[in-house]
Amino acid sequence: MNDLISRQAAIEALDKEYRYGADIDRCGLAAALDEIEALPAADVVVPVRCEDCTYHSFDAGYGNYWCNLTSGVRKVKRFDFCSYGERKE
Repeated sequence: MNDLISRQAAIEALDKEYRYGADIDRCGLAAALDEIEALPAADVVVPVRCEDCTYHSFDAGYGNYWCNLTSGVRKVKRFDFCSYGERKE
């Protein structure tokens, strides 16, 4: 499985590691930074967790989370998600 990391995090890690080194191959570091910036972005979608979904409701009296999307209301957990979720505005 591929690990997904932020391009900015990779650049910051290289910068932190090599910023103060005396024996740095500056051309090699610049080439590495150029390669990172040239990598294609991953085609991913951040899931909408139930607590952030428009179809989600919370019953404070009992502390239960409910999904109103299905024909019958069903109990869900706070950090669950599904492919039909829509983020609240």
